[in-house]
Amino acid sequence: MQMPETPKNIEQLDLMIKLKSYADGQATWSDEKAELGTDAKLACLTLYNSLVLLVNKVFAPLLDRVTAREMETYTMHDHVHGLKVAHLMWHILDPDIRSRLTPPEIALLVCSAHLHDMGMGLNREEREARLDPASDLWNKLELDDALKTAMDELRSQVGNESLSESVRKRASRKLFQAEEALLTQDTRTRHATPQRYKEILGNMWRMHQSDPENIPDIQSCLSFDGDSFKDKLIDICVSHNEDAEALVEADKKHSGRPRFPSSYPIGCSVADLHMVAAVLRLADILDFDRERTPPALFHYLLPGPLGEPENDSGREWGKHLAISNWYIEEDAVVFRGRCKSHIIHHAVVLFASDIEREIIATRSTFGALKDVSWPCKLPTSVKVDIHEDGYRYIPYKFELDDDRVYSLLMGGAIYDDPLDAVHEMVQNAVDACKLRDALTQIYDQTEPRKNDRILIRYEEPGEEHKQPRLTIQDTGIGMDALIIERYFLKVGRSYYNSSEFNQIRFDLRKHELDFAPVSEFGVGFLSAFLLANRVEVQTAMWESPRGDTTKRTLQIDGPTRLIRLSEERNEGPRRFKGTKITLNLSQGDRENGNKPPAWQAIKEYIQKVCQDLPYRLNLEYISNGHFTEDFIDPVPLKVELPYHLESAALRIPVNDETYGLEGEMAFVDPYARQKVEEDLFEEASVLIIQEGSRKQAGNASSNSSLLRGGFKVGAVPGLFGAYQTGLAWARIRVTWKGTPNRRYVTTNLARNATSDSERLEAEITRLWLTYFLEHFETVPAELLLIPTYDDFRKHRWLEKYNAFRIYELASKTWHLSLKQSGVTKEQIEIWEQGSGDPLRLRYGFYRDMLNLVLPRITTLQMDPDEYYYVKPPRPDWRAVLSNCNNYITEPTSWGLFAEYTKGIQDVLYYSDYGGGYLNSQFQDRLISFNTKEVKELRYSLGELINSNSGKRQARMTPERVALIKRLQEVAGELEVGSRGGRWRLDSFKF
Repeated sequence: MQMPETPKNIEQLDLMIKLKSYADGQATWSDEKAELGTDAKLACLTLYNSLVLLVNKVFAPLLDRVTAREMETYTMHDHVHGLKVAHLMWHILDPDIRSRLTPPEIALLVCSAHLHDMGMGLNREEREARLDPASDLWNKLELDDALKTAMDELRSQVGNESLSESVRKRASRKLFQAEEALLTQDTRTRHATPQRYKEILGNMWRMHQSDPENIPDIQSCLSFDGDSFKDKLIDICVSHNEDAEALVEADKKHSGRPRFPSSYPIGCSVADLHMVAAVLRLADILDFDRERTPPALFHYLLPGPLGEPENDSGREWGKHLAISNWYIEEDAVVFRGRCKSHIIHHAVVLFASDIEREIIATRSTFGALKDVSWPCKLPTSVKVDIHEDGYRYIPYKFELDDDRVYSLLMGGAIYDDPLDAVHEMVQNAVDACKLRDALTQIYDQTEPRKNDRILIRYEEPGEEHKQPRLTIQDTGIGMDALIIERYFLKVGRSYYNSSEFNQIRFDLRKHELDFAPVSEFGVGFLSAFLLANRVEVQTAMWESPRGDTTKRTLQIDGPTRLIRLSEERNEGPRRFKGTKITLNLSQGDRENGNKPPAWQAIKEYIQKVCQDLPYRLNLEYISNGHFTEDFIDPVPLKVELPYHLESAALRIPVNDETYGLEGEMAFVDPYARQKVEEDLFEEASVLIIQEGSRKQAGNASSNSSLLRGGFKVGAVPGLFGAYQTGLAWARIRVTWKGTPNRRYVTTNLARNATSDSERLEAEITRLWLTYFLEHFETVPAELLLIPTYDDFRKHRWLEKYNAFRIYELASKTWHLSLKQSGVTKEQIEIWEQGSGDPLRLRYGFYRDMLNLVLPRITTLQMDPDEYYYVKPPRPDWRAVLSNCNNYITEPTSWGLFAEYTKGIQDVLYYSDYGGGYLNSQFQDRLISFNTKEVKELRYSLGELINSNSGKRQARMTPERVALIKRLQEVAGELEVGSRGGRWRLDSFKF
């Protein structure tokens, strides 16, 4: 059957002709074929006239505005689409169902065909309201940081009158395009919400109030025989944008009733709401041909070439233009057409697959219900017959080798430790419990239980099982059939990135109960096979939106094997809720001969990783019939130091909203520590500690914990003094509420570092360095002698402090270092007055800081021992530094030259381990060399000096050889050298 041409008006729709026949008394919908009474015929006539007025006066004009700019990337959603969907509804219905359509079913079909996409159109006021900074648009779309920053930058350019008019206009165009893209995404997801439909119908009511002669009364139009069907119409329209499983959901307001009953009373008749909702979603997706893409409008709105892969708009419109006609045949729906682009051709094939999946999914909702038959004369197979014009279509694409991918995942390329599987299982349990608690608190404000939610049990081998078993059980949200099939069994597809979960989060935010899941990748469960050859999953959903609380058990023998599924009834107050995962342990790490991990190893791993969970972990160990219980509670964020280091530590609290960090850092003064430990040695020669104790002073990794969602994900980067054992300690929690997308910062797949470790390192540095600068009077000078190996020139935020504050912090330790080397307090004071002897600069944190500011007020000296000194500063140096806040953005460095002191004053270059400075006395000799060449000369001369000292040939590029030869021409008689010797420059032979 080829689909007939779409009628030009509502009166010509077969659905409306059917309704008119009832009003004229020529037909009836009852099985008994009894003639309709006067009241019934009048009700049908009233409904008919109301629908004609409603569509012609209200629906059609409003639908035609849906082609506004925010929907240009989508195909037509105008009044023709509404008529087409209503037209298709009739033709996909089984003829027997058509003959028995009731008046309210016809009304719901016609109205839903027109109303379902009406929310896509925005008037000027609605557009401005959605783009208002106070709108929930910005939170709901969860903008990423880069996009939000880019839009803010464009806004600033538009309002910056100092910029040229062309720049501002270009920024304005880009901003407009970005806003339209956001509105498109927002409108696409928001147009089918109950709130949006109520808003639209409310506007129609107000239009009637202001112009009752021309605008019909929406309340009376959406009723039959005195009964309103408005609320059911809204729910049907909402469902068209949901998964097909929504058709068999339970009614949230009426326990025990379906959301879409098959016999819903309306006036003197009933309506099969399940059938209406199903037919709407199918007719909507089947509107796939040229009628929906007028060529003139297509070329006007989308002038770009269709061949560009990134042209999403072109693909969306082009695939519809490619369809000439389509048929409903006995075994398949067939779309036929011609195409000039392999990309559009492929888009048609993919969309046909989408249609096929939709038909199958919708049909399955009827098979799930007793005594409900499939109401459509529509096969489940969808095919395309496209004639290529100038190309040959072969759907080449990369395909993944499942076994190879799984072997890579399980082969240690991602996870450092097989026990990371325990991390993943516990993480899933925590997310499930947090989601259940958040949903529960919408109705029950009491604090959720924390101590009996997650159980970890280890059973030694016994008669029933020859392998040890590890069980992780939670009382969380659980899974129903849809979540199992669509997410749990789909590697890389996480439920927490689904539209269903996003809608849940949006609802939770209204009650200030939002939470961010720790899970993100959708591959974590596979890690179970690092430890087990068989995994059993038992699960039942706590409260399924689909009314599905069946308990399901999956037995999984490896990730590429078939899965055995069993189901059982799960009813009553004591029904199973949550998820229980049992691993039959068969593998371990290679160091232990790949043997299954022992309970003690697993327990220690859990204690190391699960440090900040919102729930107590209950532990059970079963061996030879003996049962042992234990538990793990969250550890406070306070740093736990070895008791003897407490007096030597500087504690810094962390409460940073910029990045979202909480906790504490502690830095140990190495000199104070040495004194304490010397005193302890006098008391006893041995300090007794517990093996594996967290109070043990170890490396930076064991001394610091970066916590994300309750789990340790590595050491805290960027700590002051972290390169020296036992001096830097921290417990830092990464939070999520302040992030632009309201999610945790992502980790790598192995969960041992965050994905933005460089930025995190910079933030940690900012925190402790800010503390040092703002509390420099109380920061121990000895502490700052520690080298940091940090390039402070990359921290632009430092310029909130003037250069003199930098000097105050650094000079505190510099002066201590000078005094330790024999310089008196008086000598330092004289130097600061602008006279006296130069003062030596040693290496360390304080010198790195001084290098930022001292070049503005003094010059550098070097002596024969390769020590550096700074000469007394200029008289107004304090004022210069106090008024300087651009030492990062406009730095002043020591340059490439330094003053050489007695003993080396006649040497051109005195090597400082291959670096160092050239003698400023001979700077005029090098006037023919540019800055880059002078830098290259230093490295080249350093290589010559080192090779001569070691009596080996220097290794140099031709370019560097040419530089040295040029230097020999202008300064060949001068010497270069180091403490290892000196050589005339013209003595080097090439």
